[in-house]
Parts: sequence; C-alpha cells; structure tokens
Amino acid sequence: VVSIVNGINDLLAYAECTVRIDLFAKDIDNVKNRKKLSAMYQKLRKGFPAAKGRLIFDTEWNILGDAPDDFGFHARMIRIKTTIKAI
Repeated sequence: VVSIVNGINDLLAYAECTVRIDLFAKDIDNVKNRKKLSAMYQKLRKGFPAAKGRLIFDTEWNILGDAPDDFGFHARMIRIKTTIKAI
C-alpha cells in the first residue's frame, strides 16, 4: 500500500511530500513473519529507484515499525521523503 502523508508542500520550483509504503506479510501461528517482512523490504530497497521522472526519493528511509492488523497480518511501515520537480 502506498500513500502520501500530510499532503504535498508546494514550493513553486518544486514540491515536497512524504511517501508511506506499507508492506504486509501473513502471520505464522499468530506471530509476526519477520523473515518475510525482511525479504520484502530488501527486495523493495533493491528495486526502488533514486529518481523516477519528476520524483526524487531520499535514500535514507524511516521505518516506523511493524504493526499488526485484525486480519492476521503485520505491516512494515516505511516513510520516504520525496521531492517533486516542477516542469
């Protein structure tokens, strides 16, 4: 799941926002599947571009933590500061 946190700050020549990515892994016997979450995170890190079109992503990611839901999954919540270049 990908979302924009707190909207976009328009700074005329560019804009800034924080992108949040939640990775979900099914629990094993009601316990967080650390191995799966770690593998998903590493795969995301390897495949995530430093820049894509007008977007520039910070290379220092902030992992907010792993949180359970009511459906037998844990989510790893990641925040990435993002700059949007104006055309």
